[in-house]
Amino acid sequence: MFKLIREFFEIDGNNVLLVCGDSGVGKTLFGFEVLREVGGVGCCIYVSCGVDHAVILGRHGDLGRYLCEVIDAIDFPFPQEEDIYESISRSNLPVFLRYLYEKAEKVKNTFIFLDDFESICNVVDLNLVSTMELYVSFLKRAGLHSIVTVRSESNLSRVVDGVVTLEVENIDGRLIRKALFKKLQGVRISNPCFFYTLFGGRFTPLSRSLVNVENLPDNVLNKIRGLALESGAHAGFLGERIISFGSESLDRFLGGLAENCFNLFVFDANVPSLVRALTFLSIIKRFTKNGGIAASIGMDPFLKLLFPPSFEEYESLISMPVLGSVDEIISSIRDQISESESRHFLFILNIDLLNAVLGYDSVTYLLYSLINHFSAGGTCLLGACTNPSPVIQGLASRVFAFSEKNGYIFISGIKPWTPHYLLSVNLTYDSYIRLSLTEIV
Repeated sequence: MFKLIREFFEIDGNNVLLVCGDSGVGKTLFGFEVLREVGGVGCCIYVSCGVDHAVILGRHGDLGRYLCEVIDAIDFPFPQEEDIYESISRSNLPVFLRYLYEKAEKVKNTFIFLDDFESICNVVDLNLVSTMELYVSFLKRAGLHSIVTVRSESNLSRVVDGVVTLEVENIDGRLIRKALFKKLQGVRISNPCFFYTLFGGRFTPLSRSLVNVENLPDNVLNKIRGLALESGAHAGFLGERIISFGSESLDRFLGGLAENCFNLFVFDANVPSLVRALTFLSIIKRFTKNGGIAASIGMDPFLKLLFPPSFEEYESLISMPVLGSVDEIISSIRDQISESESRHFLFILNIDLLNAVLGYDSVTYLLYSLINHFSAGGTCLLGACTNPSPVIQGLASRVFAFSEKNGYIFISGIKPWTPHYLLSVNLTYDSYIRLSLTEIV
């Protein structure tokens, strides 16, 4: 994200980036991050209303390295031009801008951050659009850069060189923060939308995961197929009735899977197959390494898509056929349990495929029967589907939804309710694949 902004300011003629958004979306934190990423050391001027240098540094201590001046628009001295020519040339400018220009001339490569431009203009009694036009004109003549935050884009977008909009989406009571590049003059933008978090008081863009396996080069895809899956979870069974996701952060935020119960994963149709495969393999690997046996019905399209060698490593991973009736499937599962010495079983069901083969009513009956037959003894049922019926969702003790937005993968708990979390699928420096969740606040 900030790579695009750096590229934007490196182009001759690009001087002003306008940041729009309602109060509370993180415009100020975004601007501070731009100062860190683009502004030079000791050459940034911050302007807002009712601000104090000491307070800013108390909250954002590292900004002291970049800020050379903090200006309160409510209280500033009258500019004192020493040069008569300069005084005459600026006689038609508002007093506030003359004062700002005076400050900017004293610092080489000044980067100016005007925070809450509407309030600044209101305090100093200036017209919003005409003042912006004068400001942009000065910056272009002086070759300086600036970021300006506003609550409303209004007619300002035609004056500036770049426009970014920050907004908060409320989806089923869950907040997601989104940045949209509406205009970056001269910059090619392949994807204008970025999600971000304000966790820890910093504006942090969320990284897109390694998810689009279809577009990966063959050498990268072959490398992924040969890698081990690393999750960071140190215990497979997190308690008497909880089973690990195989990832410390997934367990911490989502609470694991319920043993002796039916768990349901609901996948948005756009969630990449790589993400689905890795999610299941993470659970399976941790489960089998802790002495359990995993069996799947109809899951081969997911589980064997990327990692066929991994199946050969685990004798305790069983792929069961999709039989023609509910009774046959229940009997097959019962036989698997009776033939095994393990006390812990994980059965993963492709509910979409079962619906196609058996029909909705039969699948509902199958799940109801499995829940009643295997409600004790260390058995976990995990179903995967794209559009569950209310009845099937009602049978599940835990329901987690996976969704895709602009290349980002999100997980949220429906039962129990959780906020949205960003799911990251990344390659580690030591050639492992890691699944992790990031909080979005």
